[in-house]
This record gives sequence, C-alpha cells and structure tokens, in this order.
Amino acid sequence: MKRILAALLCICAPVYAQDPKVEFFTPDATGCMILRECKEDVVQITDKNQLNKIVTGPDAELVKEEFGQLVTAITDLGIEIYIAPARYFGPRDQGIYHTKYNAVFLNLKYMRDTKHLIGTLRHEGWHLAQDCMAGTLDNSLVAVIMNDKEIPEIHKYLTGVLYADNPKAVPWEQEAKWAEATQGMTVDALKACQTGAMWEIYEPTPLTKEYLVDHGFLK
Repeated sequence: MKRILAALLCICAPVYAQDPKVEFFTPDATGCMILRECKEDVVQITDKNQLNKIVTGPDAELVKEEFGQLVTAITDLGIEIYIAPARYFGPRDQGIYHTKYNAVFLNLKYMRDTKHLIGTLRHEGWHLAQDCMAGTLDNSLVAVIMNDKEIPEIHKYLTGVLYADNPKAVPWEQEAKWAEATQGMTVDALKACQTGAMWEIYEPTPLTKEYLVDHGFLK
C-alpha cells in the first residue's frame, strides 16, 4: 500500500524519528498509534482550514462547512482527532473511534477523497455519540441510539454484508452507516451529547434505558 507522509499535508507537527518497532498494517501498529506511542507522521486535526492541506481541488470547498462543524462538535467534547498514515491501520480500516482512549483516527490513504473524509468523520463521530448514549464518555461502552425500525433497509443490508463475519457489531454499525451517508445527522447527535440531555433528545431503546436506569443515569 502506498504511504503518504503527513509532511505532504504541510501541517506543522513534531517529527518523531523513532517509533517503537511494530509490524505495520496490523492490530499492533493500530494499538501503538492509539496509545500515542507511534507518533511519526501522525497529525492532529483541530481546525477546518486544515482541510485544504488534506484535500485539493474544488471539492474541498463543498464540504468545508460540514468538516468544520464535525471537527468542532467532536473536539468540543474533549475528543482529539488525528490523521495518520495507512501503515498504522488494518488493510480495510478507513477510521477508528476508540471508546477507552476517546480519540478519532483517520487513515490518510482514504482521506484525500472528500466523500471518504466526510463519510468517515460522520461514521466515527456517530460512534462517539453512541459512547455518549451509554451514559458517559468515561467508559468503554457504546449504546445504539436509533430504534431498529427507523434505520433504512439499504443501510441494514449493506452493513449485514460488510459485517458478515462479525454479526454482533451490526446493531451499532448499521446506524453509523446511516449517519455516514446523511449530512448533519452526526453533528446533531454530538450537539445533543454536549447539552447533557442526550436521553431527552433521543429516546433510549428499551435495552439501553434498562441499562441507564440500572447504572443510575436515569430514574
């Protein structure tokens, strides 16, 4: 796979010449990045103007507003966003949100395309909203937000195909897939999380409500 150095983004960032020795394109490399032990060419995204350093051409301007909204909504929750070379990801991974370490990581290999960039940021941002739905961001849990019958059948089908080898992930991924394809959906959910009224804005599903009551988040 082609490696595109983050230096090409022209974003000022420290250079780390010595990462721990890991085998690239493996879970070990991903874990090293998530733990912030592997930092070489990993760049933090904090500003919508960085979009022009990632994506070139007129398409960048078409998504700049939503990109800025997503970056703001995510970082306002105290979540950091990083863009990193493909060597730190699995072969098919476009992005990751890690619930324990509360950070979003984007695979630079795919992010030079505006559709993939916005779609991935929406998708991983939705997982952040699911983390919020599970009671607090200070845990390693996620909860579904939408009732299953609300999710369009096309996203259920596509998710079922993509996660045929991991069907237990489908309930969470099918709504993230819907959010990935829908402008504003993720931003709205993240804003709901910011208000502290997540469970008023999005009625918890019966199982989620049972969990929230059992753990003292709801009465």
